[in-house]
Amino acid sequence: MSENKKSNGNTHANKRNNRTHVPVDGYKIETLQQKPLTDLVQIAKEVKVENPNEFQRKDLIFEILKSQVKQGGFILYTGILEVMHDGYGFLRSIDGNFANSGNDTYVSSTQIKRFALRNGDIVTGQVRQPKDQEKYYALLK
Repeated sequence: MSENKKSNGNTHANKRNNRTHVPVDGYKIETLQQKPLTDLVQIAKEVKVENPNEFQRKDLIFEILKSQVKQGGFILYTGILEVMHDGYGFLRSIDGNFANSGNDTYVSSTQIKRFALRNGDIVTGQVRQPKDQEKYYALLK
């Protein structure tokens, strides 16, 4: 019996389940935040950020992540969930003593309800960069 038949012989289903997009290996936000500025500049050069020496640390991290996304990758973030009174929440940095910071990630009340998340949960997920007037990354998945 062939290997395909052992897997129910459903080659159409197997083709459907194959990944059509393989994300590039990339950096997590918290990994970049821990690196010294000289390492960040080197990483920025590797991912083709133009003029990396001209950016402040936070902006350089943002540019590295942006370049990573352009190359087919995505941004992962891990943090401790703090749920606000209005039902939405933020993933706080584990390394930042859980204090409010610009590195926090917004979590919608819909996601909190859908996944039955609670205060203090450790959450890892795909995030997107802040848009126009937004201050925070936002959890996507």
